[in-house]
Amino acid sequence: VGDTKECFFIAGLLLTQNSTAVSVVLMGDLRKVGDTKEYEDVTWEDQQKINRFSTLNNRQDEIRARLKDKREILANADDAQSELIIAEDDEDTVYFRIGESFVKISKDEADERLGELASKTTAEIEKLNHELSVIDTESTGLKVALKAKFGSSINLEA
Repeated sequence: VGDTKECFFIAGLLLTQNSTAVSVVLMGDLRKVGDTKEYEDVTWEDQQKINRFSTLNNRQDEIRARLKDKREILANADDAQSELIIAEDDEDTVYFRIGESFVKISKDEADERLGELASKTTAEIEKLNHELSVIDTESTGLKVALKAKFGSSINLEA
């Protein structure tokens, strides 16, 4: 192709370094002209693995976001319990938020409710961490299998 140094196939067009279309070629990927590397065909099973990896990757993102929220709730509950301890002793009741309303309850009941919230949230965090671990194991297996077949021609990074 003339005296240009590099040529590329992009979206079906053979392009030279000066971006002049030389001829139309039915190609779907980007490769250097003269590249003799064999490209693996993507089978139906491979596509299912890729789809599963993508689904797991999206699920990991959702779980990480939920974990962040749960950890924030747990930290707030711990802070509220600490504030109850150092609150003025002359008041036996506090305002406790339930939904969008504040209800006046005793300090002991508030402490009990905060303890239940912390316990429940801790259990949810443990469950989400376990689910994340299971997903990570499966996605790692899929990544190894796909990288073994496609090498650097597949990008499985999040």
